[in-house]
Amino acid sequence: MKIASLMQRVFGWPFRGRQLRAMASRYSYSRDDFRKYFAATGAASNVIDAVWETLIDHAVIEFKPMPEDNLQYIFGLADEDLDIDVVLQLLKNCGCRIPKPDEIEKMGSIDTVEDLVRFVSTFASEARSQAVN
Repeated sequence: MKIASLMQRVFGWPFRGRQLRAMASRYSYSRDDFRKYFAATGAASNVIDAVWETLIDHAVIEFKPMPEDNLQYIFGLADEDLDIDVVLQLLKNCGCRIPKPDEIEKMGSIDTVEDLVRFVSTFASEARSQAVN
């Protein structure tokens, strides 16, 4: 076993437990519920799906992310990991430009799944409108 893999398992243990406890109350919640919630906020379907896929990659099998999930508490995604591993990859996958530091600061912190969808949606919307023009 590689040392990096072992470290991920050790440091991921608290988040795995939190995810398993959260799953107990989410048995009837589905990906469609997730999509409907965010579609009602105006998020694009490609952003919604990209966020879902990214988060389930950081979770135990069959975990279902919800809008109010705290990214650090449930997924172990703190500022630096969130920025590098998640946000930048989501922006790239959704065809967005990388925002400038002042734009990022203006958007506020990304603490929850809902914050993450809102953040990526803002720049995905901009990319769509530029593609149309």
